[in-house]
Amino acid sequence: QGLKVVYNLTCYNADGAARDLEFVGRLDLHDVYPPGTYIRVSASKTWATGKEALPETDVPAAALAKIKESYAPSSASTLSEYAAEQTQRLSSRNTPSLTITCEAGENSLVYTYLYGAKTLADSAAEFLDPVYKSQFRADQDSCPELGAIFLEIKLEDGETVFSQKYDERVKFGYELD
Repeated sequence: QGLKVVYNLTCYNADGAARDLEFVGRLDLHDVYPPGTYIRVSASKTWATGKEALPETDVPAAALAKIKESYAPSSASTLSEYAAEQTQRLSSRNTPSLTITCEAGENSLVYTYLYGAKTLADSAAEFLDPVYKSQFRADQDSCPELGAIFLEIKLEDGETVFSQKYDERVKFGYELD
């Protein structure tokens, strides 16, 4: 069925009223969103019927206030503490065929995805590259001293499938010349 992500979100309407929604994003349909994306979700009484990314300026004021109120920034004071928080958050996605970790360097973070199957690793590389362009921005918001993040996708036998550095050139999710 292709690579997908299940979103469990608390959504807010234009009046600021909350509702929990769950929906699936699929890479092949280009509806997987990087961290920090605002998403407009249309929903019936039972499920999400449509979704689209939108700029912060298009989010209704009451909804934006609730989103920012419920956002819990990192409490880490060092890159090592932040890396430990990220590893704990990402470990809920670990499975027998995938292990995700985050380690701190001097002024960088290294996210490592360790897969048991090459086909999964190849699909992950296609999906995670654009996601981590925005992840750098999210990490830098928590750790202003962060100079770069690295994404490594490897196989259990040690073979590197994908390796990429994200720094100021991709700070806003776009490669800059």
